[in-house]
Amino acid sequence: MRAERSEPAEPVAAAPAAPAVVDWGTEEVFYEGPPSRGDLLVNVLLGFTLLWLVRLSFAALEPQLGRLSDAHLKPLSLAAVGRGIWVNYKVTDKRVSVSSSSPLNTEQLDASFSQMKEVVAIGRGVGLWGDMVITLNDGAKIEIRSIDR
Repeated sequence: MRAERSEPAEPVAAAPAAPAVVDWGTEEVFYEGPPSRGDLLVNVLLGFTLLWLVRLSFAALEPQLGRLSDAHLKPLSLAAVGRGIWVNYKVTDKRVSVSSSSPLNTEQLDASFSQMKEVVAIGRGVGLWGDMVITLNDGAKIEIRSIDR
């Protein structure tokens, strides 16, 4: 008699688990609030400046180029306004949290210090605010833009 080799059945993928709700307990809050208002102000002012500079510099070329669109001139200003309205940061003794309440995308990102592999920060605005990128152990990254000093 001939023995048949049976291949093991492939494992069935489990349904994705719901995100676990973590009780952080009592935390000491080091910072809680929106992105830097200085960054918002600088970006809005630069948006107006760039708009006027581009309009003045291309005024002589407008007959050859046609009407310029202003939509591509202000992405940094619009991003800063969006961050100022819908983003909130929280840094405690146990975690870093970034929450967004935008009408297009509502999310809450929490990372405990034990999940963090690397934190890179760079100052902007003469050191009054800055940006951070937190790399987690699994390779995911959390960007924190325009956080106050």
